[in-house]
Amino acid sequence: MIRLTGTGSGLDINSLVDGLVAASRTAPESRINTKQSDVSSEISALGRVKSALSALQTASETISEADAFNVAKITSSNSDSIEATDGGSDYRGSFNLEVLAKAQAHKLRSDSFSDATTDNGAGDITLSNAKGESFSITLASDASSLDEMAEAINTSSDNFGVQANVLKVDDGDYRLVLSATDTGTDAALTLDVSGFDSGIAFSEMAAAQDARVNVDGITVTRSSNTFDDIFPNIDININNAVVGDSTLIQAQGDSDAVEERLNTFVNAYNSFRDVIDSVSGSGAALNGDGLTRQLASQMRQLLAGTGAEANPSYQTAYSVGIEIDRSQPTAF
Repeated sequence: MIRLTGTGSGLDINSLVDGLVAASRTAPESRINTKQSDVSSEISALGRVKSALSALQTASETISEADAFNVAKITSSNSDSIEATDGGSDYRGSFNLEVLAKAQAHKLRSDSFSDATTDNGAGDITLSNAKGESFSITLASDASSLDEMAEAINTSSDNFGVQANVLKVDDGDYRLVLSATDTGTDAALTLDVSGFDSGIAFSEMAAAQDARVNVDGITVTRSSNTFDDIFPNIDININNAVVGDSTLIQAQGDSDAVEERLNTFVNAYNSFRDVIDSVSGSGAALNGDGLTRQLASQMRQLLAGTGAEANPSYQTAYSVGIEIDRSQPTAF
């Protein structure tokens, strides 16, 4: 075994060795660190490209369908009472609408009971509606109070759309109220209490009623206060109206909405081009990378081409007012 201690020579052998080791390690470490930095920059640049592509894809979806430029602007002259909204309608024109009746849900109430917790008998109660749907509840003699009746109805797995509540009119005056959850005459309720031994009786609290409107002299009836099929994809809501309210509904092409969609796409495309230029220019992380050149080229080809699902009137970007230039930003 040979050991160098430096004694007598005056040399600091340990420091010399540490220095030699450090010197031999500096160049490789520097190259590794530089490579790591380059890889991190490339990953960051690719992340920017991916983000720009994602934004461009989202923007393109709003103008890629055949009916993308067939956008309607629906207005109601009395929108505080009668709302009209567009659901993608092809209808263009106007019509007058007057509210003749509003839809309401059927409600029944029981005779008066002195409280809501005393048992009232035993047996079956069957509830049905005008659609032919029905379900029954069975009450035991020790679980037949108004509260328990309401709970049995509300929790029945066969309940087709009935809400039961106990109404306190005054001390010593409680009623069981049954309400159809749907409006209209199709949801009108009937009860069969012949199987319940206490002889409980119900009377009508509010009649089932359909909504009716007059559209340019023609009466239209629906089970709810929303009319979504008078004209395809025009939704009309009369919930806030009272009988006698009227409005003029107009449907026109909405050029502002179309322009907004196009501008969103143009801005997304220009941002994509800016990102490509910034990550692939001289000294940039992806300079010389074929991927960025390929992406930019494919995007230009797609915009210059004809859409397979395009509206015959708008088959190219140019036909909707989009100009494409290699050196200048895309403009609308």
